[in-house]
Amino acid sequence: VLSPGTEPDNLELRNLVPAQFFEIEILTPESAAVEPVWELYREGGRAELAPESAQAFRERAAATQEAIAALVAEDPEGLDQLRARATMELPAALRGDTEDPAVLGSFPATTERYGVFEDGEPVAPAFVVRTLFAGRFNAIMGQELTAGMSEVERTAYWGWLAVEAPEPPAQLRARAREELAALDADQARLTAAFDAYESGLFAEASALYERGDTLRERNFALAAASSVP
Repeated sequence: VLSPGTEPDNLELRNLVPAQFFEIEILTPESAAVEPVWELYREGGRAELAPESAQAFRERAAATQEAIAALVAEDPEGLDQLRARATMELPAALRGDTEDPAVLGSFPATTERYGVFEDGEPVAPAFVVRTLFAGRFNAIMGQELTAGMSEVERTAYWGWLAVEAPEPPAQLRARAREELAALDADQARLTAAFDAYESGLFAEASALYERGDTLRERNFALAAASSVP
């Protein structure tokens, strides 16, 4: 009988590498409204490295929403294309092939606490790194963190924060668990079962594993049940 405690990788994030994510065609919108949005994105990256005043932040945030509204009015897909453009800058930036520090901003330092980087180098799967980087674009632009992402991208984003990140803030992890449950209820159940086992709640873990229909889950359920005092 396998012990659930020996199987921490419930979520198969390391296999989430949809080809279409790497083959996306970047069509920079042909609009005068593009560059103001792009420059505000760059300003956001610079602000990560040299924190701005509260007043400057409010002014930039207001200008960003105004610029986005103008862009989307001319091209409804304009912001999505700029998100893709930003994300496609990531490989070169990670190689050190860019001179503008605003491209990466504080992304490596910020996500190191979530197990994405270690000593400035990415250690998470490439797809996860790029998905979280797209989330950074959304954050700078004042959008929902997973705006414009496909279901598999949202699963990678929230799944990493819910399952793989070592010690994310409690509020963030709670939201990640909720989002993951909405995307993949079965995966959320496995995560909850593993957490229960690790916390010594063996009866709860066993009950959660028993709801599965695979041999591995049945083995885990038996292992958890056998650990009940």
